[in-house]
Amino acid sequence: MLNALLTSLLLCTTPPLTYSEQEEELVFQLIPAEKLQGDESILLMGCSDLLSQQLTYLLPQGHLAFLIDGEDRFDYIISTQSPHWEEDPLELFSTLHKALKPGGKLIFLLCLRESLPAANPLSHHPHPAVGRNISYHKLRQALHNAGFAASSYGAHRLCAIYTDPQLFKQEISSWFFHELKLLPQELQDQWLAHIFQVLAEESCYDGKTIRFFYSMEVGWAKKSQAQP
Repeated sequence: MLNALLTSLLLCTTPPLTYSEQEEELVFQLIPAEKLQGDESILLMGCSDLLSQQLTYLLPQGHLAFLIDGEDRFDYIISTQSPHWEEDPLELFSTLHKALKPGGKLIFLLCLRESLPAANPLSHHPHPAVGRNISYHKLRQALHNAGFAASSYGAHRLCAIYTDPQLFKQEISSWFFHELKLLPQELQDQWLAHIFQVLAEESCYDGKTIRFFYSMEVGWAKKSQAQP
């Protein structure tokens, strides 16, 4: 276990990127910025404020949305962990498929159940930080049932080191920026304090430095060009 942690630390960039910065890198590997025309319509679900700011800059004539507002609306949908928070996570993929324009792409970052250690009870129960678990089998089934014409995804391991716990709290706030705006300030503070405690306990936290390791499935699914 110690060797694995040391290896992960060595693989981190110097200085280490924050989680939000790594999320942004992963998204732009799947949607290269140079391929954007600037007039695309993109839906963001569960993404950090950092990513939304960058896309706002890249889409001067485009449209950036945070809620589904119709069918055949979006060129891209970027979903970071959002299916985990749905009452029916798998049904969400059908809703997202309908919201995409023909030929549109869903970009997703998910924490699948199999990425958690088998001995970890969280591999069988809802994760307090990411909500309901989804398995590889259910992900494949959901993409197929939703009607996506093609998909590709694979495991990716993130590693972020925070020498200032306050920066980590700011990061957590940015992940749920748009959702938190809907809550009273008191509930925002309570919710963030709970999430920080959960994530800090699951990370290597010595009271000063947080070493945050996170395994997730990163990929895309494409809607057919032809209308059914």
